[in-house]
Amino acid sequence: AVYPNKIAEFFNTDLGSRMRASRYVVREMPFEIEIKASEVYAAAPTGELLLLQGMIDCYFEEDGKLVLVDYKTDFVHNKTEDIESLASKYRPQLEYYARALEKMTSKKVKEKNLYFFSVGRVVKYT
Repeated sequence: AVYPNKIAEFFNTDLGSRMRASRYVVREMPFEIEIKASEVYAAAPTGELLLLQGMIDCYFEEDGKLVLVDYKTDFVHNKTEDIESLASKYRPQLEYYARALEKMTSKKVKEKNLYFFSVGRVVKYT
């Protein structure tokens, strides 16, 4: 189900306003990068690689650098500790997305963001 009011709420945030102001916005960008298997599995043989594939929800350009946005639809109570716990869980995902973006675009990712639709909150990583 789509909730238009939740989408409008996002575009009324500072992050949503910045996205609207950008001249370059990309949505649903597929990617694949090779990573060392030991980054995911500590016991992996040295030199072993994994192919990581995924879909970046959105990124936009701002001042010549990229701003990454990942949307989350998890139900979360509007408690700071719940949001911070979830944000911590998703940090590695955003780090991989940023690596992939920098490799694909040769531009620096200056900021990584999660947006939790259930509570209308942005969590920003720099």
